[in-house]
Amino acid sequence: MFFEKLKALEGKVVFIFAHPVIGETFEGEDTIAMKVDNKQRKGIVEERSTILLMSRIIKEGNMPKYVFEVQATPKTPTKAPIDMFNTEYIDNDLQIVVDKIKEYYK
Repeated sequence: MFFEKLKALEGKVVFIFAHPVIGETFEGEDTIAMKVDNKQRKGIVEERSTILLMSRIIKEGNMPKYVFEVQATPKTPTKAPIDMFNTEYIDNDLQIVVDKIKEYYK
């Protein structure tokens, strides 16, 4: 019901925050699912979201840099429309994300 109500918010950018939970597939491979409201919701958040970004800390020299992963990897469900982001990571700044979404969907 929650995702159906979001569809009525036309013209709005809505962020849903979730905690990644690392699990294992039947084949023994690591996988990541989203955890919302203290319950694992494997596939629900990923399937119903147009854009799914994951926060990461990467090293830039000796300093940590906080970024969003914007392209999928074999172990993460990250996704965004083709050509929305031209790099693997962007700065961890939601205003950048909002600006890119508005620019993409003009």
